[in-house]
Amino acid sequence: MEQWDALVRVALALLVLIPLVYLVTRLYGRRLSMGRTGRALRLVDTVVLGPNRAVYVVEAVDRLLVLGATAQHISLLAEVTDPVVLANWKRAGAGKDSTFLKLLTERLNTPREEREGESME
Repeated sequence: MEQWDALVRVALALLVLIPLVYLVTRLYGRRLSMGRTGRALRLVDTVVLGPNRAVYVVEAVDRLLVLGATAQHISLLAEVTDPVVLANWKRAGAGKDSTFLKLLTERLNTPREEREGESME
């Protein structure tokens, strides 16, 4: 009979603790995620190149960072700090229409000779 009493106590404790743990983790997660929109970094666009390979555009305060990422490594591909380019970027919608892929394709299709001397767009 003592075993049944112990089993009932454990079951009741679990019935109370499991929902309590769930609620605490949900509330804690919401608390951590609040205010993230005002942070200094914002993911603007992503282009997946293949399995475990992607290019990311990250807006970091007063610059745009173009990052290449694999499963093992993240590399800085380009850094845009030109105020004119940044103003044009923000005026164009800051990546809302996934313009990064269009800009990257256009840039890659431009002959190298034409690109020399230009600022990164």
